[in-house]
Amino acid sequence: MKKKESHNLNLCDICLKITSADRYDEVMQEIVKRASEIFGLKGALIRLLDKKGTTLEVASYFGVSDDYVKKGPIELDKSQVDSETVLEGKIVVIKDAQKDKRIQYPEKVKKEGIRSILSLPLKTANHTLGVLRCYADNPNKFDSEEVGKIEVLAEQAGVAIENLRALERNKRILEISRIVNSSLDLSQVLSSTVKLVAETMNVKACTIRLLDERRHQMVLKAVWGLTDEFLKNGPYELDTLPIDQLVLKGEIVYIPQVTKDARFKLPEAAEREGIISALCVPLKAIDRNVGTMRIYTAYEYKFTVDEQNFLKTVADQAAIAVNNAILYERVHTLYLVSTSLSKSLDMHKVFRTIVEGATNALNAQGCSLFLWDPETREFTSGEFFGVSRDLVKLMKEHYIDRSREILCGEPVIDSHISLELHHKTHKTGLKEGVNSIMNIPMKVKEHLTGIMQIYFAIEREFPSSEIEFFTAMANEAAVAIENAKLYEHLNRKYNNLVEDIFLWYDGTSRGMDY
Repeated sequence: MKKKESHNLNLCDICLKITSADRYDEVMQEIVKRASEIFGLKGALIRLLDKKGTTLEVASYFGVSDDYVKKGPIELDKSQVDSETVLEGKIVVIKDAQKDKRIQYPEKVKKEGIRSILSLPLKTANHTLGVLRCYADNPNKFDSEEVGKIEVLAEQAGVAIENLRALERNKRILEISRIVNSSLDLSQVLSSTVKLVAETMNVKACTIRLLDERRHQMVLKAVWGLTDEFLKNGPYELDTLPIDQLVLKGEIVYIPQVTKDARFKLPEAAEREGIISALCVPLKAIDRNVGTMRIYTAYEYKFTVDEQNFLKTVADQAAIAVNNAILYERVHTLYLVSTSLSKSLDMHKVFRTIVEGATNALNAQGCSLFLWDPETREFTSGEFFGVSRDLVKLMKEHYIDRSREILCGEPVIDSHISLELHHKTHKTGLKEGVNSIMNIPMKVKEHLTGIMQIYFAIEREFPSSEIEFFTAMANEAAVAIENAKLYEHLNRKYNNLVEDIFLWYDGTSRGMDY
């Protein structure tokens, strides 16, 4: 068999092997070893870009010494050959490496006995991953035909590396899913998530921020890869973050260069931190977006569709953890409120427990109770928390008393404080930071006891799962209020009875004296 045909067969064989392998280290080693054997090379080496995009790190090598491989860092701004290969995507042929001035470590090349070098980019459709270096111990080794064949190998190697990275991403999804399903510790789950994302994507950093509805802020909950100096900024008000506003609406936002995007907050700090590109993904929990995951890179990076899908899937897993934490907190709060209510028959304490418990459980701005008097068929103000007395009074006079649905004991949701409200009520509500209102009837056996009105700092929708929870809390409150009312009624009757007995006894005693 001719040597040319043998090369072609061997090339097909190695391409098939590296594209079907399922281990990263095996693929790297197969490429450098078989390339050296097929083309009669002294050796070969693969270097991949680090997460900063400035240095090429050794991934695998064959046929060259450890001393040569560890000769020093390969930085793109100091290595002309690698700069041309990685940044410009060129194939660089060095006919005599011992005389070429572009070589970064000429003395090491000479000591290793290397005469010719071929440098090829390892590329995917969107990125350059690194370089494949081929070494020969004779000058003028690489002719155009041989370069063409090794280029095919490099192309297949790039595809294989990207496929294995995709496989690694899938493994990470399973790992994150396992963590989410095995722990209710939200902090631990989110911290593990950002670390795994940063390592899997080989990016500079990853963060997760959740929306604090009560304060209308984006609060940092997990971070990997950023300095304390950069993180000291925040939490941030949502209305100052146009990017997060878009992401919370369900959009994925990609920023090629953060320092040139007017929407990005603190571009100077980002520049000092070495952040170039960013991708922002929503976290959706309980039918709504509750936070954002941000991925930062140290060089301009275009995320592939597969990478975006991976990040979206990870964000969904993180959102499940947030969802679990929210549900646990609500159930726990409902239990605490229910237990607390069952231990108290003091009407004032019952009211206070309800409004504080509802506010804290729902991360709301505040809560107030309006009690229904079936005799006068009117609502009276009960207790309130987190908002002013003036707002509660205005709500009763211009909202509660005039709503047919509320009077009929139906839930009334105002996701965006309506301009149909009395002007003063609307103005006062906005001044106190109230943008959404939920009115839930408190019922005992379908009999209306009152209305629980909950105030939220942001304009938002309320999914059915939240309304069901609010209703459960309202019904617990209704039972507690009825119990407290019954106790007060019985207590009054008892006191009246005791008073009557004492009066009777006092009168009888006086009669006996005569």
